[in-house]
Amino acid sequence: SKANAFSPNFVVQGTADESALMQTFEANLRDALDSFAGDAWQLRTFVPSDLISGGNQTRPTWQFQQESQFELVNDRYAWQGRMFGVDIIAPTREQGLLQNAAGTGEARYDGSDWEYHFNNLGLGFGPNELAEDAFRPERVLVGTDEARDLFDRFFQLVANEADGIRAGSWNLADFAILDLQSAGDQSRARWNFDYVAKVSTAEDTYVPDGELMDRAVFRKVHEAGEEVELRRTGTATEDGVNFLLDFQLNSELLSSRLGLGVAALGEDPLILGSDEYASLREEFERNEPARVEAEVRAAAKLYYETQGEWAGVYSIEIRRTRLSELADGRLRADIEYFATCNPNPVRRCSGGRTATDRRFFILERQNGEWVALQMGGYLSGRL
Repeated sequence: SKANAFSPNFVVQGTADESALMQTFEANLRDALDSFAGDAWQLRTFVPSDLISGGNQTRPTWQFQQESQFELVNDRYAWQGRMFGVDIIAPTREQGLLQNAAGTGEARYDGSDWEYHFNNLGLGFGPNELAEDAFRPERVLVGTDEARDLFDRFFQLVANEADGIRAGSWNLADFAILDLQSAGDQSRARWNFDYVAKVSTAEDTYVPDGELMDRAVFRKVHEAGEEVELRRTGTATEDGVNFLLDFQLNSELLSSRLGLGVAALGEDPLILGSDEYASLREEFERNEPARVEAEVRAAAKLYYETQGEWAGVYSIEIRRTRLSELADGRLRADIEYFATCNPNPVRRCSGGRTATDRRFFILERQNGEWVALQMGGYLSGRL
């Protein structure tokens, strides 16, 4: 179009007026970027580039790229935790740190003023990261004598509480904190501490080791006076005045991890390796074949009369049995039996009131006894 077709406010590209206009725009862009970064950063260098118009004559919009560098105005710190009402902070970035902040942006004219948007500046701070004067007055800096005194006071508090630990028959012989980590926030002080504890007992301790002839068997795991090392995690939560400590160390835990004294083993316990255990074991092994066969016969009879194809029709009397162990630990029992029709069968007996048959049964050990799982068909047993 001809020049007179534009609004009175126009300049020709490449002229001194256009150059002055761009300088003013870039100065405003610099001021906007400096303001956008906030009080924590001060703009040191700013180089705009690739200025591209993206709007129209009624709504001007410009996209741009820029390379800038900012300087950190004040030291920055991060909140580490709270002890005895005092905030603990640690330095994260020093005053004067230079940060490059290249990125893209957009400038939009809304009819009366410009709006500026900057992308990917990377000027953010980490969690709890603030200027020092943003924290409460009650604060100490990590690494100072005040902070060391605070941690020493906390460690002593935990150690004093640990000295009083007695869980069941176990006593604490030694205790040391290995690691301390804040688990709370600025409104709730909480710490997790990993620790190693050595505990000892005045008596031998035992753990369950199976069953023999319906009696619980126990084996010794620790001698009287033996020290055992445990690594655990405790918690310390400040209630506003004091710390509430939980070492997560109790008699149930120690009993499961370290065993029980004789008095806690229950009635008539068997101790592995004792003369009584050896005598019962010898008796058990001597009678085991007969006992297993008796259990298998009872289980097979129960299955036939309550679950098999003739359940409720016939009762059986077992005559002969042959046992063989399967690869998966189950038993195969080949059984010969005499069957008698029940006085009031659930359905008509087949082939007369008595019969002789042989079948196989598959059995599995469940809850300390043999249980029949499967029965073969007519004359499936091999004796």
